Amino acid sequence: MFFENFYEDLGSLPVALTLPLANNIFGVDLDDPMLARPEYCFKDGGKLILPLHLAEVRDETYYALVKPLIDYTLKLAPTCIERSVPFRIEISILQPGKSVLWHHDQHLFHKYAERLHYPIITSDQVAFLAKWFTDDNVYCFQMKPGRVYRFNNRTPHSVDNSSTTFRCHVMIDYIKIEVLDYFKEKGTVREMIKNVAITPSDEIYYYVNRSPMGVELKTKMTAEMKKMMLESGKY
Repeated sequence: MFFENFYEDLGSLPVALTLPLANNIFGVDLDDPMLARPEYCFKDGGKLILPLHLAEVRDETYYALVKPLIDYTLKLAPTCIERSVPFRIEISILQPGKSVLWHHDQHLFHKYAERLHYPIITSDQVAFLAKWFTDDNVYCFQMKPGRVYRFNNRTPHSVDNSSTTFRCHVMIDYIKIEVLDYFKEKGTVREMIKNVAITPSDEIYYYVNRSPMGVELKTKMTAEMKKMMLESGKY
């Protein structure tokens, strides 16, 4: 659960595992209103396919395309997802020239889950921006295709797609089996997606506030950026 950096490279993924999904995504109709993301941070753009939600399969076709990624990741055996199962799978698509606005993932399940990113379609003109709650420095880094990353989505982050093609990541939230069983026994699994549980005051417990390695200091956060974050109601 603790991070010394904004992300951690967990290893490589064979192209054969990601190619079927990439080929399928290239055929997606991005104008389909059913793919629109309702969240505030995606108001500039962003599409969503949700193969699995609350540990239940919702789209058999896309789940079958993502399942090889899960199986391969479990064989890599990263300690961060020991004794864990996928709780939510997002296939996130960001159109060219669009951005994901500043936010941090704050629902109850984010408090227990480990977020893994699988870049499927991207370019060197797609940038991740991230910062700690406790300083104004904004850091910039990139996630490369053919890799799998552990990502600290509990800190403020944003994405900028300056390329001429869309960017697609598979994002999987893994949760400990015993935690999921606990909420199932209480009959409150659905509350995990509704309740807000992570706030900036949690920093000292959830995050290790060190200078992140492997990222570039992009800029000081401007007054305009701070104003936008405050107006979003999330900070």
